Amino acid sequence: MKTLSLSIIFITFFSIFSAQAQNHIAQEAFDVYWNSLAEDNNIYSQERIEKEKLEVQKVRKLIQESIKKELQEVKELSGDLVTNFAVIEDHLHQEFEKLGLSYTHFEKSGHKSAIAMENWVDNHTTVILKHKLSHAEQEINTFYDRNH
Repeated sequence: MKTLSLSIIFITFFSIFSAQAQNHIAQEAFDVYWNSLAEDNNIYSQERIEKEKLEVQKVRKLIQESIKKELQEVKELSGDLVTNFAVIEDHLHQEFEKLGLSYTHFEKSGHKSAIAMENWVDNHTTVILKHKLSHAEQEINTFYDRNH
């Protein structure tokens, strides 16, 4: 009878110990699986962020090229600045108005020479370019921030 009782106690103890060991092994396996999912998710997130950065750089470059092309007409007309100045000034004035910037006509600037005229066109073209690029950059950043 003692042997039978000891056998039952031993079997019960062994069963409990075995179940706990199996639970521990199952928990370890689950932890390994869960950690691998977390690592995979982290890798995927990093890859997605890098891909988005590349896309934003492409968009930024396309916008910059587009803005520079808008001012191509002024550059072409500047080849014969004296003859085309009225058209150039009208174009610049319209651009300044669209952007909400203050514009002063060349005649009111006090300059008279062709070199001053060329510098004046270059300066005003640069103001337009910088303003548009700055605005585009703000839009890109706002869009990018809103989607993160």
